[in-house]
Amino acid sequence: MIVRPARWQEQAPLVAMGLRFQATVSAYTWFLPPSPAGVADLVAYLLELQSTNADATILVADQAGVLLGAIALILGLHPVSGHRYADEIAWWIDPEHRGALRAGPQLLVAAEDWAQGKGVSMIKMVEPLPSRVGRFYLHHGYRAVETAHVKVFGG
Repeated sequence: MIVRPARWQEQAPLVAMGLRFQATVSAYTWFLPPSPAGVADLVAYLLELQSTNADATILVADQAGVLLGAIALILGLHPVSGHRYADEIAWWIDPEHRGALRAGPQLLVAAEDWAQGKGVSMIKMVEPLPSRVGRFYLHHGYRAVETAHVKVFGG
């Protein structure tokens, strides 16, 4: 398995991954219903930024041409400190590929390397609730800092 930047021709499988994420991560399904157009727009936007060497990337775990998972990051200025930091937009490993190949840890290391290569001082990863990923982050040197709460207005 290798971890590498996503390619434009992988847009369809990346959108499919995004829709599986939206449909199965229960913390998000109530306010982020699966939207093929919305996911396609996000994937295209990130691929466009990546292709111009801007401050975004989609990294994929590739096993002989099969995408096992992906992580998307965008760089920005931290709203409190003003430092440049990497913000996780999405991270997904297809359930049937979790574990043995260690695609998740390899994607995380590649994301950290990419961010550090861009000169940022911090990376922010999110933990959907309920989940075990927080323990994974702690094991990899992250610290829990805050919990976000969401309120959706309108229909």
